[in-house]
Amino acid sequence: MVESRHVAVPDPAEDAKKSLQDFPAAHPDANAVRGGWAAWDEPAFGATQAIRAAGRDGIAVVGWTGRTSCPPRSAKGGPFKATVRQDEDVIADRVVVLVEDSLHGKQPEEREYRLPGQVLTGWCARC
Repeated sequence: MVESRHVAVPDPAEDAKKSLQDFPAAHPDANAVRGGWAAWDEPAFGATQAIRAAGRDGIAVVGWTGRTSCPPRSAKGGPFKATVRQDEDVIADRVVVLVEDSLHGKQPEEREYRLPGQVLTGWCARC
């Protein structure tokens, strides 16, 4: 990992765009940074805007939620390559069970739970 940046809410897309405007210049070697990951899609879209403005479309961006109005456009060569759609029903079901168990004094069987997600690519007209 090259670095990590915090994104402010509200307007995480604009904040990510502003936050990353200096990033390409700080890392001028085209092979030094190959990709970026955003904790949800709105900052990923902002990062995509900053990368495109810097002419560094070779830096791939991946988001995480699959709920954005502008998901990836890998088919047309944009930097926003993918997002991972979270299955909110599965997540909610797991949380309900864990909370109910906790309220009854039962400890979780695992420290972390892996839940299914779906990688989505190639479906944005604006990125």
